[in-house]
Amino acid sequence: MRQNIVFRFFAATFVILSVAVSAQEIGAKKPDGSRYSIQVFSPEGDNWDFGAGLDARWYFWESEKNGSKIAFTTGFSLWDAKNERGTMPVDDVVVDVAIEGDALLWPVGLSVSQVFDISPDVSLILEAGASYVVVSSNVTGEAYATDGMDSLYLKDTIYIDDSFVGQVSADVLWNLNEKSSLSLGIGYQFDITKGDVSWWDTDIGENEFGALFVQVGVALHI
Repeated sequence: MRQNIVFRFFAATFVILSVAVSAQEIGAKKPDGSRYSIQVFSPEGDNWDFGAGLDARWYFWESEKNGSKIAFTTGFSLWDAKNERGTMPVDDVVVDVAIEGDALLWPVGLSVSQVFDISPDVSLILEAGASYVVVSSNVTGEAYATDGMDSLYLKDTIYIDDSFVGQVSADVLWNLNEKSSLSLGIGYQFDITKGDVSWWDTDIGENEFGALFVQVGVALHI
């Protein structure tokens, strides 16, 4: 969990790219294009308040039969933890707790999409994918306990294990010219596996990255 963040990200990228290269050998035409979007997340659970980041995907495989595409996906996003402060009695001890901070997410994965032409200049993209998410936590937990005579103060980073998430989305593309389009869409992110959460070397639960999101960006047809 506390291993080097960059190493985990590039290791996951290597595995995903190996799958992508292998897929290119299957009979299909090579598509041109990529898409870059700003994403804003509205988390579902109790852990996170808000998330925003950049998503990038490069299409490397296209079916000759129905035009479906496979893309390598990556990006980053910053998620703000819900700031929580409170006091709870434990027997004769009063414990004050506080949680605040944020976490940087580095997803890397694959997606499958299908394009439907609505008009000569407008199209709809339905896409679904899965990503391994490398998490760099900057969320801090504090606890102050006292029984009126003695006191104890603890402060440490709340560590969050990496996880797998899935995404489904629908985007509308408006052609700007022959080489680019404007994209606008909505989607849903869900947990495939949840990362463990620990504080002061103690497991305190599981993390959730489920969220609704909107995204706006540009697609390049080159």
